[in-house]
Parts: sequence; C-alpha cells; structure tokens
Amino acid sequence: MPRAHTAELLKRAYEAGDSAAALALLEQSMALGHRRIALLRYLQARHLHAALDARHHEYVREIAERMSPPTLARLVNEARVRAARGARGSRDACEAEVTAARSSDWPIADRA
Repeated sequence: MPRAHTAELLKRAYEAGDSAAALALLEQSMALGHRRIALLRYLQARHLHAALDARHHEYVREIAERMSPPTLARLVNEARVRAARGARGSRDACEAEVTAARSSDWPIADRA
C-alpha cells in the first residue's frame, strides 16, 4: 500500500473516527507482520467499534502475550492518547482525554 494511501487511512481513522479505515490499517499491519503497530491499530479499531473478527483478536492476543506488562501498559496508554488526540477535532481536548482514559474499549488493558 502506498504511503499516501496509508496516510489517508490514518487521517480518516484518527481524525474522522472512521472504523473502516481503522480496520484497513489493522489488516495492513497483520499482512506485514507488524506487532506494536498492529496492537495500536487494533485498539483504535476496537475503540471505533470496527467489525473485528476472531482472527484480529487472536493476532493481537498472541502479540500481547509476548509483551511484558510494562510494555503492554505503555502501548495501551499510547493508544488512549492517540484516540484522544484524534477526538480533539470534534470535542474539547480535556473531555476527549478523560473519555479515552476511561474507555472500556481497551480489552487488554486489564492485563497491563
């Protein structure tokens, strides 16, 4: 996938809250064998209620199981910050930070 297309998907996923774009980014990461980026993209897709299936969950579960709890916690926090940053365009920044930090859409956060 060309960089320009990836950049457009990132913009749509994070700034516009486009779940289809978030899912496309996750699919790209899985195809390329990404680990850290795939986890971040999975969390964004999950946050946006993308149509994830068992293979998405399994891929990321295997990645998370190999990470130390501090590393996993840092990545989950990074995903929350990225989601909040993207939400700033549509809501007040402070409100977005609080919403992202309290989100129940971070399914592996309890492991960290």
